[in-house]
Amino acid sequence: MKRICFTFLLMNALIITSVSAQKQFCNTNYTVDSIAYNPVLPYNMGTHLTVIADTLSAAIPIGFNFNFYGNYFSSLLISPNGFLTFDTSHALNIGVNSSNFSNTISLFEQEHEASPWVKGTISYSTIGTSPNRKFVVSYDSVFISSFSVDSAYSTGQVVLYETTGVIEMYIYYAEPDYSGIIQRIAGGNYGYSAGETGRDTTTQWIGINDGQRFTPYNLPFPVSAPICMVSVDSATNKNLVIWNKTTLGVAIDSFIIYKETTVSGVFAQIGIQPYSTFSTFIDSASNPAQKANRYRLGYVDSCSMVAGQLSDVHKTVHLSISQGIGNTWNLSWDAYEGFSFGSYYLYRGTTAFNVALLDSISSNLYSYTDLTPPVGTVYYMIEIVNPDPCTPARVAAGGGSISSSLSNIVNNRSVGIPFLIDQSSINISPNPASGQLTIHSSSLHPNEAITVSIINVLGEITQQENRGWSSDMNININTLAEGIYFLQLKSDGGSVVKKFVKE
Repeated sequence: MKRICFTFLLMNALIITSVSAQKQFCNTNYTVDSIAYNPVLPYNMGTHLTVIADTLSAAIPIGFNFNFYGNYFSSLLISPNGFLTFDTSHALNIGVNSSNFSNTISLFEQEHEASPWVKGTISYSTIGTSPNRKFVVSYDSVFISSFSVDSAYSTGQVVLYETTGVIEMYIYYAEPDYSGIIQRIAGGNYGYSAGETGRDTTTQWIGINDGQRFTPYNLPFPVSAPICMVSVDSATNKNLVIWNKTTLGVAIDSFIIYKETTVSGVFAQIGIQPYSTFSTFIDSASNPAQKANRYRLGYVDSCSMVAGQLSDVHKTVHLSISQGIGNTWNLSWDAYEGFSFGSYYLYRGTTAFNVALLDSISSNLYSYTDLTPPVGTVYYMIEIVNPDPCTPARVAAGGGSISSSLSNIVNNRSVGIPFLIDQSSINISPNPASGQLTIHSSSLHPNEAITVSIINVLGEITQQENRGWSSDMNININTLAEGIYFLQLKSDGGSVVKKFVKE
């Protein structure tokens, strides 16, 4: 039993420590749709930008934080060559095309007039009120330098939407130069062309009254968040779900715990736990003494998206006992589900607190008969050892792991003979008492596990302890204030309450 005590005492002793919030990684990709041509401002409205051809502007405040491929930006640079970049480290630098920079939005990336001041008007403005503001960049009749005459020009607009992260592009007219019209967005190592229209090639595509909308979304969840193990918690006698803290390639905000309903294969949410907390969950509604339960795990990412893919099922072990021939006891249990292991370990003891290893049995067998049990009350439990121990507090100082899954504990008290506590067989003395109570009983068995509670007249528990019964048990009441109290003895056979006076 040494292994079991160590792992669960370790789990209870570890301090729950918070984890630094993970980087928010929303808007991991974009869809693109053709929309009606409907620019939000006239092309000549806003602050006019004076810029030399092929030279990026100074950093321009957007007016709000804009989410682009999962990162927030508060300013950007404008290029006269038809693109914007959030890479403000290149402010006022000479740059010909967006491939020189990260995090770019290309409306119609072209080589515009370089003589040296840009012909036409470039303007920008922030309109609307929080949280629905728009940042608008307009190009009005900006001429293309690759033509010998000033007849080819580009007019269009980029609109950035606060909160939603939507990007809209409107082209009133754009005539291709030798590189065609390049229209796309690119974040870091990511990029998305505006559909399969040939706009990102040298195809001589002419844009007239054209609208495109880029709408952010999150990439599909790559994997599920796996459960490491389920068990019966020895402290609460409730089912315990344990998982390891993993990032799974996405930023996790919280984990969702699911439990199978009364319908096979149908799982319902029973709890949610922030990523920053200890990665275990107690199912307070479970009753391990009655039946096993099956669990799955999901998660919510930092963009509040709920994973559609849940973990594989893990199921607890339910142990039951029946009387065999003579003084033998039959044990049977259902299989643990969730990981492969070689053996079930059987534990036995004369109290629930001192069970020790009795035997082991192959993991494909589910019954056992104890032919030589000790006389009196006998307790049994099943253990499964996980070949990959769980580390729910891996980030805590010192680490720590949990390697054992436990079943419920059963005893032979409830089999065949009704060992209910006889009220008349329990006596306490002296009464009134000042420093110590002595409990006498002829119905409790030696070493039987009992809970001793002292309750005041308000129904509050003032003292409580778990003990193995011994004849003439003594209880220290020195710390109690004077008054009337109730002594409750509770075992698997029932409970009894006796009134006494502290003087």
